[in-house]
Amino acid sequence: MQKRTKAILCAACSAVMLFSTGYAAEYGAAFDQESGRITISSSLEETGFGTFLYIFQGKIEKTEKISDKLSKDTLLYAGGLTQAFALPSDAPDGVYTVVFCAKTIPSDGDRLVYVLKADLQTQQAGLKAVLQAASAQEMLSALQENNEKAFILELDGAEEKAQLLYDVVKEMGLDTKVDPVFSDLEEAYALADVLSSMQSVSEEELAEIFLANKQILGLNDDIEKYARETAEALVAAREDGLVLDSLAGAKQAAREQLALTVLNHAGNSEIFPTIEKYNDIFQVTYSAHKGSVSEYDVAKLIAGTVFTDVAEVEKVVNNAIEQVYQKQQSGSTSVVRPSGGSSGGGGFGGGSSGSGMGYDAPSLIEKEEVIGDLGQNTGFSDISGYDWAKDAIAYLAANNIMVGDSSGLFRPGDSVTREELVKVIVMAIGKGKLETADLDFEDVQDEWYKTYIETAYKNGIIKGLTETRFGVGEAVTREDACVMLVRAAEAYYKTFHKEQTLVDIQDFDTVSDYARVSVDTLARAQIISGFEDGTFRPQQNITRAEIAKVIYGCLKNIEA
Repeated sequence: MQKRTKAILCAACSAVMLFSTGYAAEYGAAFDQESGRITISSSLEETGFGTFLYIFQGKIEKTEKISDKLSKDTLLYAGGLTQAFALPSDAPDGVYTVVFCAKTIPSDGDRLVYVLKADLQTQQAGLKAVLQAASAQEMLSALQENNEKAFILELDGAEEKAQLLYDVVKEMGLDTKVDPVFSDLEEAYALADVLSSMQSVSEEELAEIFLANKQILGLNDDIEKYARETAEALVAAREDGLVLDSLAGAKQAAREQLALTVLNHAGNSEIFPTIEKYNDIFQVTYSAHKGSVSEYDVAKLIAGTVFTDVAEVEKVVNNAIEQVYQKQQSGSTSVVRPSGGSSGGGGFGGGSSGSGMGYDAPSLIEKEEVIGDLGQNTGFSDISGYDWAKDAIAYLAANNIMVGDSSGLFRPGDSVTREELVKVIVMAIGKGKLETADLDFEDVQDEWYKTYIETAYKNGIIKGLTETRFGVGEAVTREDACVMLVRAAEAYYKTFHKEQTLVDIQDFDTVSDYARVSVDTLARAQIISGFEDGTFRPQQNITRAEIAKVIYGCLKNIEA
């Protein structure tokens, strides 16, 4: 028994709304497996005059006058658009032109669509010829040769986007697909068309392309925040002569501009983590002196630089490293990157820097001897064994920055929640100046902590655990506390004292990437040290005594 050949119908604009004077028609096409016939269906919102569907064998160009075709081509069917129409099953394969109109044939091609009747074998052969082509030029030739018998894609500008189509087909793995279908090619062609438009579209449209196609462009989640600015940077690069004629080129250009945009927005504590995150783009080979200088000091020199070319990054970074290194060699205290050895300190806080109050502290009490006296008599009955933190606790309690509970206990060993730490930071480092901001955090309610969180968010001190969750009630880790504190110092006072000596931290390599610069900065300022065994334990929750000590240390080291 001979195997029956199936017929396939392709529509260039399937299920499209047509808009014209007097009517709007929606139409579609489908193959009926049971009858083996191609069915064209359409509907019309009539406005009082007769309507017709004309189906012409062959392709009528949209620039031609439809009325001229009546005497030249076969009129297969005409009738009202409220019915379903079917081409005879024995109608010849090929392209048909469907025209929607009123009683008279329109004089232009604004209301036509192409449909294709083709057997499955013809379409499969055409698809494989295109998708398995060995080069972009071969793919273009196969596409043009098979289009009107297997696809009927709109091929305007196909020559210009041939390389993009070839790249997209490879990227999607369509060249190795055993049984490709028309929608595979249709999707690839549409994507190539979108990528091709990157060469000419506006900044707003380009930003939308980034968001809709971030996976195939190799963009990470940073694009969600920086899509428009990345688009602006890419448009500027286009104006300087950048040509996007391949998928690899489009990906590289988009990723480079995103990396530069993120770096240009990075705060001091985020500059090196950003470079590391995007170093496959920046390709920075650091100066040999990088391990001998403070990343924070280097970042301060880099901050404010507006990078427009990835090649600039290595040069600027290494110049800054050398400047800091040479300054150290000329008389500043030498420093060593934290990597092993013992801390020589205890608890969360290290020794005092001895630099005194470097700014107008938010306190009523500034004299060291007064603070010392308070430390001997804090009024809290539960801080014995916390001698290393007594002065800090006394200072913060006397200034209403950290207070005890209703029973007179300080609870030095309790964990600190995120909202509690934010309040302490705003009260201490921010001098209690409150601000308001619009928040997207769903877990931040109208409670005592809300304004403190708004203030910290507005000043870039916190970013939330996710875009919609701050983390109310969750304990703060030691490394996260460092990140918040350094951000607060940058937000309010820009810098720490420059004369800094680092106590080594044995487990520095376990500090999360995003927190390394912050931990490094506070260690070099001797605001933190570590435990007696030389470890810092970055993922351990910070206690109230520890946060009192480190806040007190920050207040003594910050410069205006």
